[in-house]
Amino acid sequence: MRTEQEMFPLVEQWQKSGLTKKQFALNHNINDKTFIYWYYKYIRKQSLPISDKKPISFIELEPYKQSQTLHLEIALENGVTVRIYK
Repeated sequence: MRTEQEMFPLVEQWQKSGLTKKQFALNHNINDKTFIYWYYKYIRKQSLPISDKKPISFIELEPYKQSQTLHLEIALENGVTVRIYK
């Protein structure tokens, strides 16, 4: 299994190479889908501010008040209904 320490430098090397992801992966004996996976992991990590690089957690939602007006309702095929109130 490849690691972040192994793959992130390769992603940076690819960015400077002028090659397509597929060509670069082929030249380095890496499955192109594996390389694309690590590319997206790299991009995601680079785009987060340092303060945001923490584990994802849940946020508490306040229950809606009866006096609010229904703004949008989405009914999914599996029976789940999402309602957004104003």
